[in-house]
Amino acid sequence: DYSVNMFLRQYWNDTRLAYLHRGYNQSLTLNSKKSELWVPDLYFINEKEGSFHEITTPNLLLRVKPLARITVKLSCNMDLKKFPMDQQKCHVKMESYGYTTEELMFEWVAKVEERVQFSDDLQLPEFETPPNISTETRVVQYLTGKYSYLIATFYLNRKSGFYLIQTYIPSILIVILSWVSFWIDVKAVPARISLGLLTVLSMTTTAEFGSFGPAAASVLHQ
Repeated sequence: DYSVNMFLRQYWNDTRLAYLHRGYNQSLTLNSKKSELWVPDLYFINEKEGSFHEITTPNLLLRVKPLARITVKLSCNMDLKKFPMDQQKCHVKMESYGYTTEELMFEWVAKVEERVQFSDDLQLPEFETPPNISTETRVVQYLTGKYSYLIATFYLNRKSGFYLIQTYIPSILIVILSWVSFWIDVKAVPARISLGLLTVLSMTTTAEFGSFGPAAASVLHQ
């Protein structure tokens, strides 16, 4: 799972809201009339949790160019066979809830660079910031009809430096240390036993306090 804090912008034409433009105002704010107006019934297919922001006021702006700030928790099926050198493919899936393609069609804006934009100071603790994101428009078929479907896809490359320092390098050093027992005199039993116990205890400690991997069956699946 991953959580996204985003500004969701939707554009549509509604001739019923046309008004005479006199040059002093290019848009009308209609937040108080939201319940009386038609708005697209967009929802996130892979959403697990979602909420609007209401501090200090509801972060919703309905005008000729509507804008809303939301936070959603979306599902992302991860393949962890190559953990921690893995690359994950995640999606943001959006679809109309009740309107078929005969009534409503979703499309991305024409300019590709304006479709999905990441914050310039975005920092992910475990993954590198996605360099780009691809978008696609589809039509899906259900028993009730065809529905407009938007999907955004991005790739996450895991940062492996943390795991190299915490797990890989200590394990390599412990294994090298265990080889020292081959150069110790066979008659030096206490030294050989002490070195063997030290190696076992070190590996046990590393396994207990250095197990930062995900608890998933796919890690063990071949």
